Amino acid sequence: KPKAITPEMNTIDLSAAELKEYDLAVFEDEENLLPHQSILHPYQNVNLSHNKGLFGAVNYGFSSLLKSLNLSHCHISSLKCVMGLEHLEHLDVSYNQLKLTDGDSDSLGFLRNLTHLNISHNHLEGVDALRSIIGLIELDISDNQIQTICTLDAPHLRILRVARNPLNGRLWSLLPSELTTISLIDLSDCGPHLVLPNDSAIPSEFKEKFPTICQLEGIPPSTIAW
Repeated sequence: KPKAITPEMNTIDLSAAELKEYDLAVFEDEENLLPHQSILHPYQNVNLSHNKGLFGAVNYGFSSLLKSLNLSHCHISSLKCVMGLEHLEHLDVSYNQLKLTDGDSDSLGFLRNLTHLNISHNHLEGVDALRSIIGLIELDISDNQIQTICTLDAPHLRILRVARNPLNGRLWSLLPSELTTISLIDLSDCGPHLVLPNDSAIPSEFKEKFPTICQLEGIPPSTIAW
């Protein structure tokens, strides 16, 4: 049973409800349509977090007007479930099993209005599949296996969290020049192969490339100077 249904806010909370993949699945073929209609269809804000039986591989019957979706702490290994959600603005798929395949890239290509994405604590090795989400304002890719983010295309991005990824090289060369609106980058515990400025100031050449940057988080005093 839902923990909370708030009709006036178009919100449903089904977190930790022991849901399985086919509890929510809706097939497009009418002959194979499950007896129940999707309970998620009326809602614009959906919380399905902490349901280990969800893998994200089928259509869950979300409303096409869905604005916010929380699928964190599930067992999501595919993003087929977000296909076609053109109005989605906030997506949390943290603490899952995502590697981002070509199929996931196709699904993400539909998220034209997505502004906030948390895909931390997964198995990402790169960010190529995120290139199609050009409207991002805040992106959390912390706790993955990413070594560079130079292929990221997010011209409106303001906050980028890359903590605990094995970044390799000088920071300025790992970031795409398109990040002209970036104001905060979290680089906590990114390993010994990331060359950072010392914590006293942001280097002038870095400021020239990223004029809006005002905060670099997670830089210890002992890091290599530019």
